[in-house]
Amino acid sequence: MIGKISSIDPMSFNSGPGIRFVIMVDEVENITLTPQNTIDRIRKFRPYFGPDDGGLTFKGKNIFQEIDYINETCHIAHKAGITTCLMTNGHNYEKNRVQFRDIDFVILEISSIPLYNYGKLDDKTFDRMEMLIMDTLANGKKVFFYPSLDGGIIDKDDYVRKLKKYAHSFSSEIEVKISDT
Repeated sequence: MIGKISSIDPMSFNSGPGIRFVIMVDEVENITLTPQNTIDRIRKFRPYFGPDDGGLTFKGKNIFQEIDYINETCHIAHKAGITTCLMTNGHNYEKNRVQFRDIDFVILEISSIPLYNYGKLDDKTFDRMEMLIMDTLANGKKVFFYPSLDGGIIDKDDYVRKLKKYAHSFSSEIEVKISDT
């Protein structure tokens, strides 16, 4: 099994908690790796992850088209004591649902919520995101919301308040992480 990877960022601070080894799965295939090759690359950076926070993050538009590679890589990562994360907006989730056994948490990049739809997202987009949230929680995994806060488009305080209310309509355990960058 081979993963089609766009890029690798071995020391990211912006794709989850702690220092993360980020594998970008996108339209452009620049690298192909087997799950074991991927873990072999990650092992060099393991000391930088810290005891609890850092680890491996998969992100990109086509993340769920590579789900077999991701699931196997996460399985090997868990055996090596590396935490795993999917960072996604849920694109194509309904076609390629996840086995969550070795995925520790999901970061949902959310650009809008129902009733605050400045991004003009359709009902299918919300259904897909909600399906991913429910599946993640049903498998006992954590969900974080990383909202897009485009300057000047929205009232940040009002949006964050509504986003937290929306998140907690699923579970009070969902955390909303706000970045000023």
